[in-house]
Amino acid sequence: PNDRETNMGITFSGMAAGFDTQAVVDQLVAAARTPITRLQAQRSGLESKTRKLSSIGSKLGDLGTAAKALSTLAKASPTKATSSDGAVLRASGSGVGTAGRFAVKVLSLAASDRFYAGALAARDAAGLFGSGTLSIAVGSGTAVNIAVDGGDTLDSLASKVNAAGAGVTAAVLSTVDGYRLQIAGVQTGTANALTLTESGTTLGLGASGAHPVAAADALLEIDGFSVTAATNSVSTAVPGVTIDLVAPSPPGTTQVVEVARDVSTV
Repeated sequence: PNDRETNMGITFSGMAAGFDTQAVVDQLVAAARTPITRLQAQRSGLESKTRKLSSIGSKLGDLGTAAKALSTLAKASPTKATSSDGAVLRASGSGVGTAGRFAVKVLSLAASDRFYAGALAARDAAGLFGSGTLSIAVGSGTAVNIAVDGGDTLDSLASKVNAAGAGVTAAVLSTVDGYRLQIAGVQTGTANALTLTESGTTLGLGASGAHPVAAADALLEIDGFSVTAATNSVSTAVPGVTIDLVAPSPPGTTQVVEVARDVSTV
């Protein structure tokens, strides 16, 4: 036999029987992708570690903020103040008050001056109280002069007083016997007492009974010791505590202000 006849015994045409070409191709592709898959897994792992590090950094930042806050006494050991009777006084703290219980008795509240002019038949009629100057001074301050003319009514004069920036307010009060101009101090305390002077007018602000409410300081007792204040907010008596006075203590009663550590804020 010739060579051609011999070689024809081992020649293949197409796919040999039982040989899965697709499987071989898939395996070769998978083998080629192995480095890529490994790199993708490494990238995923690095991203996970980065997220964890970011979370740790955020928590460390929060810890630093909290530690800085605790560097002050008010934050490290804060206190709160409470009152046994809010109808008489209220208590609040800055967080640095010394813990303790204080017996408080409110004797009188701070007040501002109030003056009333004589009663007039109408609030909107002109020429009922003459013309001239109304001078108003608060405490030791400089007096403010308000010009009053013959065309003024009680209402227009009240408007002039309110616009003068004299540290007072003015209003017209309707009473059984007529209309009265009221002039009241804005600030409480004896240091803010008003001095009213009329020149040429007949309002009667200096007459008897024209000054029913006088400027006064608040008076209270704390653990039996007298305390005065120009306002009804007392912040210098108990360190770190503000006591707001609401009303005098009922006869025979004493209220308690308690300053205690506020564990809820630590």
